[in-house]
Formats: sequence, C-alpha cells, structure tokens
Amino acid sequence: IAPEARPTSVPVVMDRERNRVLVSEALKRAADQANLGNLDVACSLLIEIAAMLSAAPSILAGESLSLRLLDVVRSALTRLEQVLGERSKGRSGHALLGKLPSAAPISAGLRSELVPNGVLMMMGSEPTRTPLKPHTFSVSLPLSSLSLGPNLGPNLSPALPGVPAGHRLAAVGTAAQAGPSAPLSISLGGGATASPLSGAAESPPAVHAHWSRRPLQPRDKADSSASSLDSADSSAPELGAPAGAELQLLRPAAVLTAKPPLRLLGSASFGAGKRGRVGGALRGRPRLQPPVLMPLHAPPIATRDGFAAAGAPNLGIMPPLPPPGGSARVSSGSFEAWLCRLLRVPSRPLPLPDELIIHIFSFLEPSVLFHESLSLPTLIVDKNTTVRGHYTTISAALRSAQAGDRVLIKPGVYRESLRVDVPVVLLGAPGPLGSAPGSAVTVTSARAHTLHSTAPFARVANIMFKQTGNSGRSCLLASRGSLEVTECDISSASGLCVEVTDSATPVIRNSRIHDGAAAGLWFRASAGGLVEGNDIWGNGWSGVQISDGSNPTLLRNFIHDNKSAGLISFNHGRGIARHNDITSNGKGGVQVRSHASPELSCNRIFAERSFGVWVYEHGLGRFEENEIVNNAWSGFQVEEWSAPIVVGNRLRDNRSAGIVVYNRGSGTYEWNDISANGRCGVQIKSGSAPFFRHNRIHNEKQAGVLTAEDGTGLLEENDIFDNQWSGVQTEGPSNPLLRRNRIHHNGGAGFIAYQNGSGLLEANNIYGNKKYGVQSKTGGHPTVRMNRIHDKMYGIYLTESGGGIYEDNHIHNIRGSGIYVAPDCSPVLSNNQGIGS
Repeated sequence: IAPEARPTSVPVVMDRERNRVLVSEALKRAADQANLGNLDVACSLLIEIAAMLSAAPSILAGESLSLRLLDVVRSALTRLEQVLGERSKGRSGHALLGKLPSAAPISAGLRSELVPNGVLMMMGSEPTRTPLKPHTFSVSLPLSSLSLGPNLGPNLSPALPGVPAGHRLAAVGTAAQAGPSAPLSISLGGGATASPLSGAAESPPAVHAHWSRRPLQPRDKADSSASSLDSADSSAPELGAPAGAELQLLRPAAVLTAKPPLRLLGSASFGAGKRGRVGGALRGRPRLQPPVLMPLHAPPIATRDGFAAAGAPNLGIMPPLPPPGGSARVSSGSFEAWLCRLLRVPSRPLPLPDELIIHIFSFLEPSVLFHESLSLPTLIVDKNTTVRGHYTTISAALRSAQAGDRVLIKPGVYRESLRVDVPVVLLGAPGPLGSAPGSAVTVTSARAHTLHSTAPFARVANIMFKQTGNSGRSCLLASRGSLEVTECDISSASGLCVEVTDSATPVIRNSRIHDGAAAGLWFRASAGGLVEGNDIWGNGWSGVQISDGSNPTLLRNFIHDNKSAGLISFNHGRGIARHNDITSNGKGGVQVRSHASPELSCNRIFAERSFGVWVYEHGLGRFEENEIVNNAWSGFQVEEWSAPIVVGNRLRDNRSAGIVVYNRGSGTYEWNDISANGRCGVQIKSGSAPFFRHNRIHNEKQAGVLTAEDGTGLLEENDIFDNQWSGVQTEGPSNPLLRRNRIHHNGGAGFIAYQNGSGLLEANNIYGNKKYGVQSKTGGHPTVRMNRIHDKMYGIYLTESGGGIYEDNHIHNIRGSGIYVAPDCSPVLSNNQGIGS
C-alpha cells in the first residue's frame, strides 16, 4: 500500500513518541546483535525500522524529530556497511552460510542502504574464482523488508505465504550460470525483467536486488540445510532470477561474539573485532542462541474502525498489548502495575520507563499514591504471629516489600530501627476506642535513627516513634524523597524529633512532636516539605528550626512551650508559615537571623515569655497580617542591620513597645495597626533608620513614636492619635523625617523635640492635641515647614532654650497664642500664616 494511501488517523505527536521509543530499542538490539557477531541480523533490524519509519504518519507529515530519527537509522546502516567491508578483508566465514571448509572464499556479507524514496536494495557479488564443481550462491533477503517496502509489486505477496518469520529468502544458481563475466540481477518490482548490471536502464524504477561486486560465499547444495520452496522452476522466473536458479529458505545462523564490541549509539567509535570463526557447525557441543532483549511495548496503530491499518508495518514487537480484561503481563510490584492501579485500568505493560513513572509520581502527594481505595498488595506484621506468611518484625517486611506495597502493623512494641528505601506505606493498627492515634503501635530505638527514609515517596501513619538512649541521633530522619507522616507520635530523649535534610520534602500532618532533647523539627541543607496541623511542644531547643536554604511550609500548627523560640530561621533559611498559633515559648515566638528570609502571614504570636518576633544579625523576611499580642517584651524587635518587611500586622497589648528598631536596624513597615502597648507604639534608637508608612499608631500608654540615640528614619502618611503622651517625641541627637502625617488628639504635644533632639516636619496635619501642636525645649531644634497646625492651646511652643526653624506653616483656630517664644529661645520664624493673638 502506497504511503499516500495509508490511514493517517494516528496523531502525529503519538506517532512521534512511538517512533522515538522503537528507534531507540531497535538500535540497542542491533548493537547487541552486532556485538554477538550477527551482523546480518543487525542489518535486518535496522532495515525493518527504517522501512517502518518511511511509512510513518509523522514522516509523511514532515515532523522534524521523526526525520532526524530516520537519519540516525540511515547513518547506523552506513556505518555497519563499513564494518562489514573491514571484516570481509580477513574473515573466514559469514553468518548467512552453513558449514564451510576453512579454505572457502571469504564473504563480505551484505550491504544495505535506504534510498530516499524508501526503496530497499540488497547487494552481493559473484565469486572471485571459477568453482570446480557446481555450487550455489545465496543472498540473505529479510522477509520483513520485502513486506515493508511501500513500492513493492503485488506479485511477491501471494508467493510467500508459507515462509516462517525470521527466515531469509535466497536466490540460488549454479556456478556455471554465474561466472565472472555473467553478473546477475533479480528484479522484485511488478513487470520487471532480469538484466545484467550493464543494462540496468532496462528495468523500471522499482525495488531491485543486485549481486554486488564483492565475492559471494559458494555453498554446496548437498551440504546445505536450506529447504526448497514450492517449485524452483516456476519461482525463479517470477522473481526475475537467472535461468536454472532456485529459491531456498535459509535458517538464521549465529556467529561468535567479536571484540572489541560495536556500538550503534553513544560516543564510542566503531571498530572491527578480532578474527572470528565460522558461524556454522562447530566442533564439540553446540552453543545456544543468546537471548534477545525485547523492546518497550507500544500500542498498535488504530484506525477509525478500531482495527490495525491494512498493510501497516510489522514492528516486530512481541508480545503485543493484552486486550482489556485479559491476563496481566506486569509484575504486581512494578511501577507499571502501580500506575495502572492509580489510573483504574487493568495491569498491562506500558511504554514508559520506571524513571519517567517516578517523575510523574513526584507531582502527587503520597496520600494520593497510597490511597486507601487502591487495592495495594498487603504485608502483615505481628510480633506474636504464628500465621505463615506474616512477619514478626517491621524490618523483615520492609526487606520483602516491593514498590507500592502496604505494610499493616498489628499492635505491640517493636524495638528496631527502620530504614525505608522502597516506596511503601506503613500503617499502624488502630487502638482501643477513645485512645490517641498512634498509641497501639510503638517503634523504639536506642542507637540508630528510629526511622530513616530514603525512598522517593513513602507514607507512615498511626505509629508512635521513640528515640531513647543518649546516642544523639534524631528519631525520624528524612534524607531523600517525599515521606508522609500522618497521625503519629514522635519524641526523642537524645536529639531531634524530626530531621529533614538533603533536599527531602516530607509531609507531616496531624502528628504530635514533643519532648525532644534538641529541636522538634530541623530543616537543613535545602530541605523542604509541608508541616500541617501538628502539635509541637516541650522541646529542648526551638519547636521548628530552618537553615541552610531550606524552605518548608508550616500550616495551621500549634507551637508552644518550647525552651527556645517557637520558630527560628537562620543561616539563609527561608520557610513559609501561615495560620499557626505560636505561644508560651521561652525565647520568643519567632527568631530570624543570619540572612534568613522567611515569610509569615496570618499567624497568631501571643503570650510569649519575651519578644513576639525578634529579627537580628542581618535578618530579613516578610511578615504580613499577623496578630502579635500580649507578649512579655516588645511585639516586634529589629536590630543589627536587619531589614524585614512588615505589612498589615496587628501589634497590641505588648508589655513594652509595639515595634522597636535599634542598633542600626532598618526595614519597611506599612499598613500596620499598633495600639495599646505598655510603652510606645514605635521606638527608633541607636542609629536605626526604618521606613514607616500608612500605619495607625494609637492609644499607647506613652508616646506614639519615640526616636532617640541617633535614631532617624522616615515616617510618611501615618495616622498617630490618642496616645497618652505626645504623638511623636524626639530626644538626644535623633533626626527623623516626618512627611504628610496626621498627628492629632494626643495627651501632650503633637510633636516634641527636647534634649538636643531635632527632626524635619513637612506637610503634616497637626491638630486637636491637648497641649501644643509643636513643642521645643532643652536644646531641641527641629525644622518645621509647610505644616497645618490648629491645636487648642499653642500652635508652636518654645521654652528652655528651645530653638529650630519654622517657616511657611499655616497656624489657625488657636484659643491661645499662635506662637509662644520664651526669652531664652532664639528660633527662626519665616512666612508663617494665620497666627492668632
């Protein structure tokens, strides 16, 4: 059937992927056969795959990858021809021949090539000397290549119904008929006639099989094991063979392995092996044919009617895919069978390597891979078992488990160290009604890790893990892959409860992590994962530690009563924490230091024994919409060149200040609500320079904002009101910049500078304060320009050597004096408007 007449219902993308798999397997099989010495078999394999590609829908559609695959196969055929030529110069036999004397002429094998229009040509040659008695000449023509060519004539198909698969067709003639001056030609095209090589123009442009210029191996009919076809006299003229020639069916023969091996793929160069022996009958015990690796299985080409296309190429794939509902050919413990269970289809071989299936599984959580609705093979562990087939230890069951198995553990205490290196699920049996999850099955270890997981994915549920002794080992170690821990109880008397390292990404849900001698969880060395819905308490260090580029996600956990911080991120650690409750920890709810940059949002950090959040030593991070309340010290403290981003948080009822920035700290603070703290709402000290914008600072027990000790920074568009002392207060050599703020209804002045304090006020709205709008005393010298000041008593009040620059301000609605200047003060007043009496 012509290529343009073939069905094209197969999608090009699917056909391209099938071509890629089949070409890879064909090249591998051809290389294996060539390394075994079966060069003719290797040629046949490459010829078949090349002919199949020529008629593939993706080739006909001009798809680039399929065209490149076809070029690769052609290059392999060309290179194999060169190797055959090199071996023909010093060989004493050929795989196509049977038993030959040692002095027989050498055969160069076959030369095969694929011409652009998909025509298959096989070339041999005449003998180099005239034989003394009648001999026959045989040329190997693979039947699959004869049936795959798109331009083959219809005369050949009915003539080959009884030829077994894998045998070769040979055109046989006598030595007298094929002398040195009589080259032979066999035409396979419809209507073609026999002609010598010199008269090749007489044949139509169809498929031809020629004798090449290389010598052909003579073979005696009497010694041949070939069987004749139906009629030599009638078959030879039909194929265009010379008069007197006959058709024979030759069985494939094996050739000993030649070294160094040949490679059809890879970077290694091709080379010919050492001198080999004849592949026919050998002395002694006959050798068995070496096994042939089968390629990956591919689905058949379907048409609109659901049947294979007529004349579709025989891909040589055995066995074919089983029909739906048929017997499964896949091992129950393989990744293929596991994928079939997930897809809810019968088990069948799939054209997917295990590495690709593992990559697909990596996008799914272990709870999906091991879902209880799946019919997974189950291993039962019972330390008191007497049932044959059950296991008395979990370790023995893990050694026997295969990928996708379920290990069911009966109640009891198992004193062993577990290592999970195969994808399995460990399920502890449930305890009595009303008991805590994981209380029925206990696994304890005093030396090594109680559980060490290196599997690409695994799941553990309803088990209590304990690390005893003083080895310093962690109770649960995840060093690779994705381990899911659900409804478990984890504790450690010697070290960490949970250690996650080396890019592992576990999922820990609804578990109790407590009483660790060190931290509850430590993520390090670029680890990740999800920690959700756990109760983390009573650990000797922090509840959760994140370091070394790790980036886990903490969601809806209760972290409390740990001796250090609830959560600490350090040494370039990251992490995402959302909707957690962090409380009653010894050294603050959250600590961030050493270039760490976590993200905390929508958490409640309350009732801590020191700071709510402490960012220091170049700490970074983003804190958004958290509630930081009722902590023993400051709600949020920043120091030592740290620069966090704090947005939309509520900081209230802390016993010290709401936010403290000191010792050269900085950061950006926007849209926060800061109120009802024990001292000031915001403190800026010791050379710090933060940026506050769009915040509400109100109802503080002292000043709303206090700057001191060289504190600077920018306060822009904030609402500062209802504080018991002044709205903004500067002391010492501090110099903040206030721009476009609303400072109103405070118990003292709106802004006060004293003890040599200064500051720059521009375009602020200062009104409704109980005493003064702007006050300067004891050496204070601010710069106040372009502000609107309308307070109850005095707009500007200068006493006790207070000074400063006051220009372009609008002062009105003053019941007392607009500006009051004491005799010992020397301010600069310029262009102020609306001054009252």
